Amino acid sequence: MFKKILSLLFCAILFLGFGIVKTVNAYEVDTRFTDEQKFLVSLGATAANEFSENDNVSRAAFASMAVALLNCPKQEAVTDVYTDVDASTKYAADILTAHSYGLVGIGFDRRFNPTNAIKANEVIKITVSLLGYESLAQINGGYPAGYCYEAAQLKISSSMSCAGDSAVTGKDAVSLLYKALTAPLMRQDGIFTDYFSLSKTEGIVTRTPNMSLNQNYNCSSGTMEINSKEYKENIEDCNRYFGKKVNAWIDSDECVRCVEIAKNVRSVTYDTDDIDSFSNNYFTCYTGEKREKLTLSPGYSYVRNGSLAVLTELE
Repeated sequence: MFKKILSLLFCAILFLGFGIVKTVNAYEVDTRFTDEQKFLVSLGATAANEFSENDNVSRAAFASMAVALLNCPKQEAVTDVYTDVDASTKYAADILTAHSYGLVGIGFDRRFNPTNAIKANEVIKITVSLLGYESLAQINGGYPAGYCYEAAQLKISSSMSCAGDSAVTGKDAVSLLYKALTAPLMRQDGIFTDYFSLSKTEGIVTRTPNMSLNQNYNCSSGTMEINSKEYKENIEDCNRYFGKKVNAWIDSDECVRCVEIAKNVRSVTYDTDDIDSFSNNYFTCYTGEKREKLTLSPGYSYVRNGSLAVLTELE
């Protein structure tokens, strides 16, 4: 006999019988790196796929990710900027574009050293310049102190585990750029609005290509609903967002370009074999040897085989 899994999607807080709030952390299994990595890739920063969270990130790969967030035309590879960057160099166009936009400079030896591990001070310099704070960083001490100061003011570097000339891991590189996405641009609105022309919406994902909170539902690939409003979608594994509160960024064609799960989502799943009794107002279940009674919010929904279902008395 196959096990059935009962998934309860809560629109309000789930309470224990004693009145104590029962919360379930959406990040009990820490997927933060992979979630942020996929988010950057959805914006074109495909170099983020090159490394794991503990790998050192090359100078070329980080330059490529930063340029992707500029969402600008790329410069053709030429040999008169850096002596070690030509048309055969991986990410050559990104490196030269980063130089033309002032994200990276040029030393006396005119080498970029694209395969070297990038340092903490260097990623902060590039990211602060990406956000348009180059002049303020120079006023506040120049490289590296002024850039580190601006990064701290923008609250984009607080989670970095390295500093100074230490090599930057994938986890720190992705986290820094991910936070930069929502930081204010100098005298502008932000990367999403000014570089990508995307607008933000937030709410509950009420339908994906394979699941829906509507009883009369026909599968429709390439679309999703947020707060029951339909959008086109072109994101990886759209179904994972079903029933969750999300922040989504929409382009001018009403297509969802990228999505993040809101950090205050509370969800819980129980195996029906562990449920002792059930009603419209509560259910009791066993967690190991412990028996719990959980009161249900009137806003819950029961989803079976991907669509909204009304529970029968037998179920």
